Amino acid sequence: MKTKTIKTLNNSNSKDFWNELSKKQKSLIDKAIKEADEGKFTDHNEVMSKFREKHLIITLNSLLN
Repeated sequence: MKTKTIKTLNNSNSKDFWNELSKKQKSLIDKAIKEADEGKFTDHNEVMSKFREKHLIITLNSLLN
């Protein structure tokens, strides 16, 4: 669903988003769209699990030190 939204913004002449991005940012978004279309993405829950684990360890370390 988000891929279609980004593609719509990508193809629009709207000034509120796409036209304000650098060429590098546009290139990275296009690459991400292509990878998502090919099924090459990481599940949201997997990403969040790793994020929570990392930040829990950092929080625990700061409390112990």
